[in-house]
Amino acid sequence: MANPVEDQFIFMAAPGLISNSIANIEAFKNKVSTDVTLGKMSQMTALMDDFSYHTIIVLPKTIEKYDGPCSTITDDKKILHFETTLTETLEHPEKVSYKVEY
Repeated sequence: MANPVEDQFIFMAAPGLISNSIANIEAFKNKVSTDVTLGKMSQMTALMDDFSYHTIIVLPKTIEKYDGPCSTITDDKKILHFETTLTETLEHPEKVSYKVEY
C-alpha cells in the first residue's frame, strides 16, 4: 500500500546529510482529515492497538549532529533508531521530522 501522506514530506539525502521534514503542516492536517485510507487505519487502532513505525538509519561515518525525535544512537555513532506510532504521526507529524549530519 502506498503511503497516503508521502507527498506531504520533503526527504533529502546528500553526502553528509539525510533529512525528512513536513512540507506544510496545514496541508498535512487537511490530508489527514479527508483521506479515507487514513481514517480507516485510525479506526483500526481501536481494535488492534496502534501501528508502530521504526526508522533505522545506518551511516558510513559517525553522526556529527542530529535533530529529531527521541532516538537511540549506537556506541559507534553510526546507527540511529527512532520509533513512533500511527497516532503520533497523524497528530504530531513533527515527530517524524529529522536531520542527520555525518
